[in-house]
Amino acid sequence: EVIDSRLFKRNPGPSLAEAIGLLNGVRAQNLCGVCGTNDIRINGMDGPYTLVLIDGMPIVSGLGTVYGFNGIPQSLIERVEVVKGPGAALYGSEAMGGIINIITRNPALAPRVAVDASTTSWLEHNVDLGLTVRKGRVSNLLGVNAYSFQELIDRNPVTDPAPGFGDGFTDAPLTRRISVFNKVA
Repeated sequence: EVIDSRLFKRNPGPSLAEAIGLLNGVRAQNLCGVCGTNDIRINGMDGPYTLVLIDGMPIVSGLGTVYGFNGIPQSLIERVEVVKGPGAALYGSEAMGGIINIITRNPALAPRVAVDASTTSWLEHNVDLGLTVRKGRVSNLLGVNAYSFQELIDRNPVTDPAPGFGDGFTDAPLTRRISVFNKVA
């Protein structure tokens, strides 16, 4: 299956994991409520069995789904190719569940400036910025993703007889993240 950049525009989200989770048989799962790391399961297999590639090159083996998806600026992505099932095992044991290949834009063809910003009702703020600089035969594509969620939300009921909500532990991790990617062609 191929996801192009139009899906990201129609369904904006703070991370690539959420966009990929829209595919049938692919599920984004939050692994840690404290640090906010993600896991991508393809056809029910755990994240370490999903091989993540950027432009055909593997990233950080089984940890690619945990750390790789949280900060890839969507302004850099041209398309995402997803191969599900055991046929992907040709790429090795890390691809038993499937492969996610993130194809980035060609710096020579990318727009000079691309900005995408969003805020949710829970006050999650996300900004994607893509800049292209061309000098002679060299093109440089810089992508920056900034994400912030600092709203303490504690909405689960207290188990003691006193009325009210809150157990003193936030229901969503407080996060600030800036990711920078660069591609030269």
